Amino acid sequence: MNSSDSGMEDNQAQAQAHYKAEDYFHSPMALFSKSSLKRRRSLSSDSYHFFKHPNIQHSPPNSPPHKPEDEEADAELMRKSKEAEDRLNLLSMNFEGESIFPNDMPTLIQRIKNLVEEKMSLALEVSTNLRKEKNEMQSALEKELNRRSTDWSSNHERHQLEQKRLLERVRVLAEQNVLLQREISSISKREIESVTAMTYANQQLKESTEKADEMKAENLLLRQNLLELQQKYKIAEENRDCIPRNFEENEKECKELHKPLTRILKTCSEQEKTITGLQDGFSEDFQKNQSMERIDKLVAKLRI
Repeated sequence: MNSSDSGMEDNQAQAQAHYKAEDYFHSPMALFSKSSLKRRRSLSSDSYHFFKHPNIQHSPPNSPPHKPEDEEADAELMRKSKEAEDRLNLLSMNFEGESIFPNDMPTLIQRIKNLVEEKMSLALEVSTNLRKEKNEMQSALEKELNRRSTDWSSNHERHQLEQKRLLERVRVLAEQNVLLQREISSISKREIESVTAMTYANQQLKESTEKADEMKAENLLLRQNLLELQQKYKIAEENRDCIPRNFEENEKECKELHKPLTRILKTCSEQEKTITGLQDGFSEDFQKNQSMERIDKLVAKLRI
């Protein structure tokens, strides 16, 4: 029983060690796979130093600024690398505690060595990629420098041509300045003559201004008279316009009064006819009544 129990315990311990080694083997491979390294071609040189010395934080001077996505990816890689180191330390401690199984130790140690070698090879690959990117960047910078030097040379030549053109322009302007000075001298003489003519013109202007003031006063008086006449004419026009309007209103009132008057006259004639008819009827009735009274009297006499 004891031998079988010890055999079962040995098998369980070997299986646990095998599973731990497999777990450690797969996690670094997933971390440092070539596909992830291809996606991280922009890994900076401080990541390379971290792979060589993970316990030392390097910050190379004058390093280009990282993008936020690159910094997050670098932090994720550092975190996973630290987890791998922790697993390696834990597995080493487990291997030290499970030294009673010498048959499995060489396999596990060999796997760990393979992982370390793969880690170093990946670090070398990263270093190679960084050198390649550095060379590409250097060649790009050299091309840019050559392009800019070419641009500067062309700009310098263009500026020299522009300078020559400006010097020629300055010479032409100097000649034009001499001509302008001569013209200014002739203009000064003409200006003196113009001042004399202007003085005479000012005297005439003063006299003309006085005459214009007098004419302005007369014009103002005429304007006032014209305004008064216009106001009177306007009042006369209003009165003239009122006469036909009043006549029309009176005529309209007469027409309106004539209609009810006609109706009244018609009513009066009808009433006169009615009165005449009533008078005729009343006279006939009265005559009939008188004849009846006479007959009654005769009848009464006859009865007596």
